[in-house]
This record gives sequence, structure tokens and C-alpha cells, in this order.
Amino acid sequence: MKIWAGYCNVDGILFHEDGMLSDHEDVSPEALAFGHDVWGLPDQFEKLQAAPKSRMEWTKHKTELISQFTDELANRVRDNRPGIKTVRNLYALPLLKPETEQDYAQSFKSFLAHYNYIAVSAAAFEQTKKMSQGLTELSVATTHYPEGLKKLVIELPAVNWRTREKTPSQIFIEQLELLKKLGVHHIGYYPDDVYLDQPRLADLQKHFSLPPQP
Repeated sequence: MKIWAGYCNVDGILFHEDGMLSDHEDVSPEALAFGHDVWGLPDQFEKLQAAPKSRMEWTKHKTELISQFTDELANRVRDNRPGIKTVRNLYALPLLKPETEQDYAQSFKSFLAHYNYIAVSAAAFEQTKKMSQGLTELSVATTHYPEGLKKLVIELPAVNWRTREKTPSQIFIEQLELLKKLGVHHIGYYPDDVYLDQPRLADLQKHFSLPPQP
């Protein structure tokens, strides 16, 4: 990371959402021994899972350990690029239902202490509920945390990942306008198909802008 940062002029790092551990992962003998010696937890998986308290304590340690690892990577880059910002992707469910942290080892509250921004994809709502309802729930959920809305980045899907159809421009703009009304400061989208002009550049220019340059 340090060598890479020395030759690449970057402004930030995105740590993707696939950095996760489920409630049945990280149960190697070495990991269980570490949990017992360092965290004081049972060294047997069955005992870890037996009580909600020990299961959640184990989860929170895993969540924190992954974040500490990304902090170390970011600090290696800061040796050459001290002004970088960090972003961590978060699945929508741990934000809406914090108890599901144990299924992902991801926590919006924990991420607030480690990253400049937290990006949440809205694509999860394509099959489960109306997009407008999902966007509203995501935005409201972050208001329960100090600086939650300030650090939130909501990523809008430019295609329907289930059907592979393009998101119609009118619907895409309606979603953008809704997020603005909800007080969301940072909005993203993906994928960006420059060859098929999806989303349309003319629409994006009206809603996205670069920060002023000195």
C-alpha cells in the first residue's frame, strides 16, 4: 500500500462491503485461541453461540478488528498521501437492524469512528420494498447517530441488478430529489456506463458538482 501510494495520486480509499465475517466465520483454532487469550471468550464455537451475550460480544470484536485492519492499510497510504479520505461500504441491513451485525461483522455505529464516510447501496430494495420507502428508512436510521447523516453516502443503482434493465431517467431523478429532501449530503450511483450514457450526463450535470478548486 505504501509503495502504491507513492506512485499514484489518490484522494481516498474505498473499502468494499465484502470485507465481512458471518456468524459462523473465523472459527479456526488460531482464531478461537486468540479470542480466548485476548478477549476472554470461550475457545469453543458451540459455547460462543450458546448465549446471545457471548455471540454478540464475539461479533463486535470481529467488527472492530476488521476496521482496525483497514485503518492500518489507510495509514500506510497516508505516509505518502496524508490528506486522503476513507470510505467503507456497509450492507443496508446492519444499519436498519443493528442486531444483524452478527451476520456481517459490520456496524454503522462502529464505522463512524473509523471512516470519513460510510457508503450504503440502495440496490437491496429492488426486490424487497419500494425504493422510496427504503431510501427514507436508510436516511432516517442514520439520524439516530451523531454525524450519521453527515457521513452517510447513499449509492443509487443505475440499473436493476435483478433484471439488468436501466433505471429510467425520470425515476433516477426522483430518487435523487427524494434524498435531497431527506437531508442526505452525499449521493452516489453505479454503474456509470459512459458508452450508453446511463445515467444521462445531462441529468447528472444538474445534480452533481465538483468542489470548488482554490
